[in-house]
Amino acid sequence: GDEVIVDEEPGEEEVEQEYIDKLKRAMDVTSTALGGLQPHTVQACYWPETGDGLPIIGNIPNHPGAFIATGHSVWGILQGPSTETVFSKWGALG
Repeated sequence: GDEVIVDEEPGEEEVEQEYIDKLKRAMDVTSTALGGLQPHTVQACYWPETGDGLPIIGNIPNHPGAFIATGHSVWGILQGPSTETVFSKWGALG
């Protein structure tokens, strides 16, 4: 694989407007509730987080066979594998 050298130090991250614009376009396309809103914070790193801190995991209403798992916040790297296990069991059960 390709090696990537990260040479920035903590606190030297830069906000890249190109990626902020991509996130805003994604909101416009995927959510009628969020589309057109301006972000309250612009930063170099984003992660999905819910207002109550609990991830959203389950069926997507009105879309049979579609599921969502988001909002793990900074714990996603730890909770992701267990969430995947739950989803694989749901899928196996139909």
